[in-house]
Amino acid sequence: MKATLRPKDLCESCVNASDSSDGRGRFCCKTDDREALYAPSHCVYYDGPALPIDIVIITAVLVEFEAVRAHLHPDGKDAWDVTRTTSDGPWYVCDYKSSSSKDMRVRIALVQSRGTGLSYAACLATLGIQLFRPTYVVMLGVTAGSANTTIGDVIVPSELWDYGAGKWEDIGGKLVFTSRIEQVPIQEHVRQWSEVLAKRPGLWKSVMEEWFLTRVDEARPSVPKVLIGKMVSGAAVVDAKAIWDQVFSQDKKVIALDMEAYAVARAVHLATNPKYSPYCLIAKAVCDYGFDKRKDAQTYAAFLSVKFFKAYLDEVIFGIDSEQAPMHRHIPVSE
Repeated sequence: MKATLRPKDLCESCVNASDSSDGRGRFCCKTDDREALYAPSHCVYYDGPALPIDIVIITAVLVEFEAVRAHLHPDGKDAWDVTRTTSDGPWYVCDYKSSSSKDMRVRIALVQSRGTGLSYAACLATLGIQLFRPTYVVMLGVTAGSANTTIGDVIVPSELWDYGAGKWEDIGGKLVFTSRIEQVPIQEHVRQWSEVLAKRPGLWKSVMEEWFLTRVDEARPSVPKVLIGKMVSGAAVVDAKAIWDQVFSQDKKVIALDMEAYAVARAVHLATNPKYSPYCLIAKAVCDYGFDKRKDAQTYAAFLSVKFFKAYLDEVIFGIDSEQAPMHRHIPVSE
């Protein structure tokens, strides 16, 4: 065990683990028979069940949840096992192995919210953080886009806020709403690596072609793009152009609107402390424009959202260029 590792920093299963027998100084985790150079991420200030989780993925609706199960892991839905915690219902868990190194893998927990909206998302994100202390909290799915986006574009927000927060006043007999913009920025590390992936048009063209491989009779939209910009969330379902106009009056640079992303980002932001600083990644693909909704585009958008995170997982979290990232040191190494 490394000298800097103190028993109080470890969960009970790891405190009682033995040092590596070959003298390399690696730490043996009794919870799942893995070795790592550092204490697993689940150890730090952990009070939940003994289930090491590196990444928590949150979805809001069934089409998003099913897209993750079907398209993230190479083994599809068969890769996910149901795990019940003491505090909530089922979490779907899988081991995801690096395609470039047989020695690296992460454990991912997936869950669908019991309802849509900011309150459900905030509660679920907070619960996932408390239960698992993941290194990444991720939200995947679909979103409404601005007129500057196209169906299928993947939105990675650089900053988010609740467009419904503010104050209603009666001014001269007229009801006036004044917004209160309290932005949550996404970490610079996540933004920069997302920009790297955004500059891969060939990758997103191949992803689109994969979708239409068995849909030869369907009209193909333009090649999806990865757009990084401002995103807002609100508790209500939006199906009216007037609401978009109100949102744009807050900031003309808003490119997407959904019902949950801000709450997830805020929960991660509030969980950060000197000993624990999780990353937050939101990646939602455009399925409509806030009105004249297109439900037929939701499955396609959810698929693209998952494929973006799969690329992020393979190239950033497992990539050679991410060796300095905190996630890398929590990747379990099996001999």
